[in-house]
Amino acid sequence: MEIRDKVKIGSMEYQVIRTDKPVLLDNQVCNGIIDYENLFIEISTNRANQKQEETFIHEILHGIIHERNLILEDEEMIVEEISTGLYQFIKDNPKIFE
Repeated sequence: MEIRDKVKIGSMEYQVIRTDKPVLLDNQVCNGIIDYENLFIEISTNRANQKQEETFIHEILHGIIHERNLILEDEEMIVEEISTGLYQFIKDNPKIFE
């Protein structure tokens, strides 16, 4: 899987930033964030490539939920579980769309 420089989620185009600096959310270090106001996704490169890819999918799912105006009681837990499962599915079925 390749993490691209820009991705479109719904009607918004997000710049994808890969950084070796700490990624912070609410003063906590995390693997990635999505900023809906400034339209960027930031991914920490301080982890293995597979973890970066999984984090990218995680942030994309947050973007889809936001774009579709979904209200989830425990969004972070749901996104974490679905992103892990989706990442595994993509890795196990690399030619699914061929």
